[in-house]
Amino acid sequence: MPALTFFPKTRLSELVGRLGGLTRSDAVDAAKTELESLRGEADNVIGASLGQLEALINAPEKPNAYSQAQMNEILALGDQIVTLAGTFGHQGLDKAIRSLCDVTDGLLRAKKDDVPSIRVHMRTIRMLAPGAAALSEEQTQLVLSELAKILAHHGFKSLGDTAGPAEPSA
Repeated sequence: MPALTFFPKTRLSELVGRLGGLTRSDAVDAAKTELESLRGEADNVIGASLGQLEALINAPEKPNAYSQAQMNEILALGDQIVTLAGTFGHQGLDKAIRSLCDVTDGLLRAKKDDVPSIRVHMRTIRMLAPGAAALSEEQTQLVLSELAKILAHHGFKSLGDTAGPAEPSA
């Protein structure tokens, strides 16, 4: 006996069945245009966040150490900048900020202090920020490879390298 398949009528299935609306490519193009219209505002927010981050990094609690609260604030600001940099295609900045977060997180977990490593990251980040003199792809890769050496010096791995597959939600 053949199996009968029943497709219930839902509001969504009825909407999908109707003609009209945007094609997928038109919707993607419209989203890209909308996103691009926000670039100036996003770059302003990145600049303001970098200013806060730089002020924080240049004022450690002790000459050779940041407090745990300062380290957590570096991570929070870094996360905000990573989100915007990645969304708006600032790849070099995105990688440099991720590296800063990796070093900061590693230092926090290891209960180590290293103000110079964090300050070097900030100087590099400023070179890659929107509005800074554009670096060539080769120059960008060179400075990012130097940041990777700092991570390796401490024996830390990139958080992106250590993340496992996403756990399915229950």
